[in-house]
Amino acid sequence: MAILTVLILMSALYSVTCQTSCVTGCTCELNRMTCLQLTAFPLPFITSATIVEIFLSSLPEIPPNAFKDVPNVENIYFRQVDIGVIRPCAFTSLGNRVSINMELCEIGTIEANAFRNIHVASTKEFSLSSSTISRIESYAFNNIQGFQLFRMHAVDVDLIQSFAMYKFSNIREFMMADMNITEMQSSAIEDFTNIRVMDIYHATFTYLECNTLEKLRSQMGSNFSFHSLDVNCDCGLVWLLDASQTGSGLRLEDIICNKPASLRHVHLRNLTSTDLCSSMSVPNCESPFPVPPNSCKRGDSAVNQLVSNVFIISLMCFSVNMFVY
Repeated sequence: MAILTVLILMSALYSVTCQTSCVTGCTCELNRMTCLQLTAFPLPFITSATIVEIFLSSLPEIPPNAFKDVPNVENIYFRQVDIGVIRPCAFTSLGNRVSINMELCEIGTIEANAFRNIHVASTKEFSLSSSTISRIESYAFNNIQGFQLFRMHAVDVDLIQSFAMYKFSNIREFMMADMNITEMQSSAIEDFTNIRVMDIYHATFTYLECNTLEKLRSQMGSNFSFHSLDVNCDCGLVWLLDASQTGSGLRLEDIICNKPASLRHVHLRNLTSTDLCSSMSVPNCESPFPVPPNSCKRGDSAVNQLVSNVFIISLMCFSVNMFVY
């Protein structure tokens, strides 16, 4: 009788631990995990799925190393998700086969190193669309390599800090389009190499600080274009007008004043520095010096504990099989 009881208990344990691998709050089918109405990011987030979808959820944060237990993931989707903070190194543990898509999301802060050291194959994409972001901190996107397309589309952003997008390389196309940006600080996009095409267009800037567009133009050459922009034509934009007139190759294609009312719908190229700044002093246009934060760590202790737990479960499953057969 005692042996029978042990067998029943171990068989039940087998059915729970060995046959069920889906995260609480999610459903799993074949290679797809779909999570709905989450109120916190589940940890440990263990799955063998290649497609991970999080829909209609409210996440206070995406924590560091959030995807360290998703070894086979190739596509990550966030749709209609409120995210308070994306923490440093949240996506660092991803492999080189992953595409990331975030759509209809409301994001508070993307912190420094949130997307750091993501190196993927040239067929993968990063897409952030139809969303709102309060703040993209310096080095939020740091050392990004290999995407076929890196796209921000129809996104409203309150603040993009200096060096928010730093050290991008080997990307086929970088695109920012149909965006409303309240403030983009000096050198917000910096140190891009081997980018085949870079387009910034159909965007509205309230404050567009210096040392971003002209540096991109010098780095990218004819592969860089920005056009169809609405801007606040005041003293803070004298740098852009001056840069376009110094033989730098920076052209003002459909850069139109949105503010002040007296210059509304006027093309920037038809103005002079005096038109922009008749009474106030022109702000200094100095290049900030990049100081990237420390590298990401993968949380070895958590990984070791996970390996230990998996080993124990596997051993128990093996023992059940021995009894059953």
